[in-house]
Amino acid sequence: MTTIQALPQEIVDRIAAGEIVQRPASIVKELVENSLDSGATSIEVSAVKGGLESIQISDDGCGMTKDDLPLAAVRFATSKLRTFQDLKSIRTFGFRGEALASASMVSHLSILSKRAADSVAHKCQYSDGAALPNTLKPSAGGNGTTVKVDDLFYNVPSRKRSFKRDSDEYNKILDVVQRYSIHRAGNGVGFVCKKKNANAVDLNTKSLQTVKTLSLKRRAKADLPEADQTRAKKEAIGHVFGSALAKELGLITNASYCVKSNSSAFVFFINDRLVQSTGLQKAVEAVYHDLLPTRGRPFVYLSLDLPGPHVDVNVHPTKKEVAFLHEDRLCEAVAIAIRSALSSVTSSRNFTVASVVPSAMQEKREKEKQEREKERERQRERQKESAKRARDLEEKENNDNDDDDDFEAPKRPKSNKQNSGKILSLDSFAKPDLSSEPKRRQSYDPSKVGSNLVRTSSAAPTGALEPFLRRSNKSPQAPSASSSSSNTNANAAPAKVQHAKDCELYNLDISVPGAFSLVCRCMANKVVIPPPNNRRPSKVVASPCGYKSIQDLRNDVLGRTDQVLSEKLKTSTYVGAISRQRSLIQVGVELLMIHHYDLAKELFYQLALARFGNVGKGSVGGEEGIDVLDCVLQAMRMSDGGSQGLRLSENSQSSKVSDYTVNKEEAADMVKLLESKQELLSEYFGLNFKMGEGGRLKLTTLPNLLENHSPSPHALPLFLMRLATEVDYGEERGCFESVCSELGMFYAELPLGGEGEGGKKVGEEGEEESGEFIDKQAADFVKHTLHPAFSYLLRPPREFGVVEEDGDAQVKMMATLSVLYKVFERC
Repeated sequence: MTTIQALPQEIVDRIAAGEIVQRPASIVKELVENSLDSGATSIEVSAVKGGLESIQISDDGCGMTKDDLPLAAVRFATSKLRTFQDLKSIRTFGFRGEALASASMVSHLSILSKRAADSVAHKCQYSDGAALPNTLKPSAGGNGTTVKVDDLFYNVPSRKRSFKRDSDEYNKILDVVQRYSIHRAGNGVGFVCKKKNANAVDLNTKSLQTVKTLSLKRRAKADLPEADQTRAKKEAIGHVFGSALAKELGLITNASYCVKSNSSAFVFFINDRLVQSTGLQKAVEAVYHDLLPTRGRPFVYLSLDLPGPHVDVNVHPTKKEVAFLHEDRLCEAVAIAIRSALSSVTSSRNFTVASVVPSAMQEKREKEKQEREKERERQRERQKESAKRARDLEEKENNDNDDDDDFEAPKRPKSNKQNSGKILSLDSFAKPDLSSEPKRRQSYDPSKVGSNLVRTSSAAPTGALEPFLRRSNKSPQAPSASSSSSNTNANAAPAKVQHAKDCELYNLDISVPGAFSLVCRCMANKVVIPPPNNRRPSKVVASPCGYKSIQDLRNDVLGRTDQVLSEKLKTSTYVGAISRQRSLIQVGVELLMIHHYDLAKELFYQLALARFGNVGKGSVGGEEGIDVLDCVLQAMRMSDGGSQGLRLSENSQSSKVSDYTVNKEEAADMVKLLESKQELLSEYFGLNFKMGEGGRLKLTTLPNLLENHSPSPHALPLFLMRLATEVDYGEERGCFESVCSELGMFYAELPLGGEGEGGKKVGEEGEEESGEFIDKQAADFVKHTLHPAFSYLLRPPREFGVVEEDGDAQVKMMATLSVLYKVFERC
């Protein structure tokens, strides 16, 4: 057997250091207590990598002299004790002289300190419980002490590897500082805790007004009123744990508050020392057991002052646990006091919802919810108004029917139960509603014709066939001689009968009342016309981008989205275009007029923003491309004046040539600008240029912003000119935003079809003398390209919200179909 030997002092000191310095939070607790012993009113704690790389604690306390510094890290060197009897009445924290010595055993320790009477501060470095030779030197510093601990556990790698996450260690440091900040707020001591080099702080009780006031009084050696001390502690608790807790606080929470975790529920101080006491905690929990929900925990801040001889603070290496006399009696007294304090509030308990400061996303959701509620309220008001108008119209109809001998009006149900929940669509106006008919229909009795049928048109006789028509999936066929002999493949596209323009059945729906009274005179053959492509556009996923300006612009689009209008567009049905600017859509029972050009500009702006830096490209102008200078000059000729337009005089031809030369020089400058920015435009927006013959700049590709869509060629010249004149290339965000806006204007332009369906020339904005408001090509573009994209891709901004009065609004409420149904029924 080996003999017993005394360990070397170096090993003994390292073992003792391991007991005291268990983790970074242990050092912070010891050093904060030293700062409090020095009479500090301001203590700042900063840490790097959870304190494992560096911990720094600065205070404005009394400081140390030049002679004290060499002994500061020597084990059992202290200014707090002189005899063993002093332990019985000790009220200070760092009385054993072990904290700094233990820290120097496992880290690189340095101390900078200055007393108010000294002319200069001094700095010293330590290792293994002793000052390093020749390290005590004068240094710049203010009154107080700054202790810095670097490379913690550098010589104990097994201990250092046991810490898994730096964030966990920092949270433990923050927890210690928070608890002392609460307890010492009443003494005017302010705490700051943060990660070093971080802009934001995680704790700052120095900024609390009551703490500031008490700190000033303390420096002036004035009395600190007890009411101010209590108020300062409450402010600190609210600052640390939130205002919801502070509302239910008397320094212990009432029965209206509880938390699901006990990690921050109990804050115990005995003789100003942060401690843990299992006996006290169990006694407090027993009082709250019958008042709180299952597993609920209160918040309790408890500070006890006990006679010094009754408390032994030397039973634990880190002094986090203490032993005291008459523990059972003390726990019982505390329980009685808490039960008495709670008895006055248990009879009027109220459980309130915690008022959490909402995040940006929560505020957005709450705002959207409020907007939806407002929209529902407006809908209910419109329905009430519609119902009132319907009743008035019904009364008027009944009065008119009394004097009408031609037909008998159908009797209406006495209640609206049968019609509740129905949504009328435009299709319902062209056919009767058969949803309420019984399964077994009565046979048609010709003898009753004229007695119980409704006249559907003044042009159709009583008993017309149209009310009995049902819409089927088969293609309608006009009664012609050739239709009976033509056979169509079942898998082919639906057929449509195309009549001559002078035929009465040209573009006529057979379900229109009176259609069967017309006769086909052209005997046209049936032709197969494929249906339009109405498929849903592919989803657009925003490309990854590290530019903050693009991220901000994308966030702006999300932040200003009108969710109510977005839902309307998703569920809308296209009705038809009424001009080159506006069209009609149906949403439930609402008929809306939209400004499809403005919506299209916003749509393509958002698509350009979403595809930024990852844009598909489509070639233009073949292999040679399109001459940019020619396009710019053409745009300048089309301009109606201004700095970029043709400024022609009214007299001589020579003046025209001179002005044209000036404008050509301006156009050349624009082309040079685009040439200098071609790399930017190509990489981020898919606009490719190349130098052609004669050194002329050519446009070769345009971005593919929307699937199966190409911009209108007639808008290209103006787009290139505005790209050179309206974009500020000197500012990042403004440049990207304006280029996307110009792309939106360019791609939103409707195609020019040349002639409308009636064969007449169509001009801009559908001039009245043309006879057409919008040509067929443009109308098809709105129906089959823009409207599906609005429904699935557009995030409409709030300024596009539905209005009822403004004639220039992007989305305007025209009517509710529940009211129009009465009108259609009478037509």
